[in-house]
Amino acid sequence: MTSNVVAGGDANPESDRFDDAPHPRQTLGFFGNREAERELLDAFRQNRMAQAWLISGPEGVGKATLAWRLARFLLAHPDRNALQAQQAVSLAVPAAAPASRRIAALALADTFLLRREWNEKTNKHYTEIRIEDVRKVIHLFHHGAGAGGWRAAIVDCADDLNRSSANALLKLIEEPPERALFLIVAHQPGRLLPTIRSRCRKLALGPLSEADVASAVRALGPPWRDLPEESVAAAAARAEGSVREARFPPRRLRRRLGRHRASGARNRDLQLRQAGAGAGDF
Repeated sequence: MTSNVVAGGDANPESDRFDDAPHPRQTLGFFGNREAERELLDAFRQNRMAQAWLISGPEGVGKATLAWRLARFLLAHPDRNALQAQQAVSLAVPAAAPASRRIAALALADTFLLRREWNEKTNKHYTEIRIEDVRKVIHLFHHGAGAGGWRAAIVDCADDLNRSSANALLKLIEEPPERALFLIVAHQPGRLLPTIRSRCRKLALGPLSEADVASAVRALGPPWRDLPEESVAAAAARAEGSVREARFPPRRLRRRLGRHRASGARNRDLQLRQAGAGAGDF
């Protein structure tokens, strides 16, 4: 089975990660919204890549996953004229590829993440993306080693910017290094500064189909992959197109898996007893 998740992570809890699910940078599968993925791929291959993309839509439809998917593809294929880039049918990159491992581990000198950071004093995340966080990314962005490829900054999510940090980000977008790319994830793009919105190419993602929600839940790996089909189908039906809404809280998930495994064990025991009884009849 092809893995849809690549190992890697951060030592502290991550504000852009939901519960104990894989982080979007570790998620290799992408479900639904194929037109949006195709728009990014075509823009790259046709040398029409916008400097800044505003990726918007409801929570749980793959906005951050798509942003990391593009960053991973550009890391693996920096030259748009290369044969592999021109023949690609999607932004997929294999789990074993160096780009996938580097992205998952955040072992990068040319891809930067802007998000709410962990406050060591309070053992909680800051409630906003602070101006200090943006300034740190600005410094790294201008001094990072581009290695002849792209320098990408992923903002996840822009809803967490305050006015000061938003203005600092705007200045970076207005005065970027060469071959810079900004991938700005927003649940409510209308809350962004109009000046940031005006400098971005808009890419709106819509709710997923029930089938895509179910496939995305399965692709998260264990323990979601081990849920009974009927539970996943019921969750997808009530999720309104959001993988986040389809997932189960950790305690509830453990209870469901415990019941499912216990039920499976009982069924296996019953089958063995019946088989034994049947064998004794002969």
